[in-house]
Amino acid sequence: MVRLTHGRGFWSGSAADTLLTLSDAFGLGTFAVIGTQAGITDGFGDNAVLCIFLGMVTGVGGGVLRDMMCTDIPFVLRKHIYAVAALLGSGIYYVLLQLGISRATACLLGMSATVVVRVLAWHYRWNLPKAQSPEEIKSI
Repeated sequence: MVRLTHGRGFWSGSAADTLLTLSDAFGLGTFAVIGTQAGITDGFGDNAVLCIFLGMVTGVGGGVLRDMMCTDIPFVLRKHIYAVAALLGSGIYYVLLQLGISRATACLLGMSATVVVRVLAWHYRWNLPKAQSPEEIKSI
């Protein structure tokens, strides 16, 4: 198995991490918007929650499959900002379409929001809060 971020040589180091993170962020934004569009196209455009959730699941699903095939814990199950970025991009896309903004503009803004949030979260190491176990709560 090839691991681009954990090996030696040309692909090891921060350049590979940056390239992979940017590619993943663009894929996340693209598939989040495509999933939302699929819900709208299939006749569920009146149900905002369903369309936005579908966009998030579509965006996150590819990353989950990738991580499972690499025998890693899926990104979305760790504490990283991942599904939240997809939800934001899907939501922006849906709302802009409902406001009458052109599909191309809404698509670009939804994807951009997802990419920006994901890259900022990666760069600044933003994480979601983690649930504490009963042992951790007792020690406080």
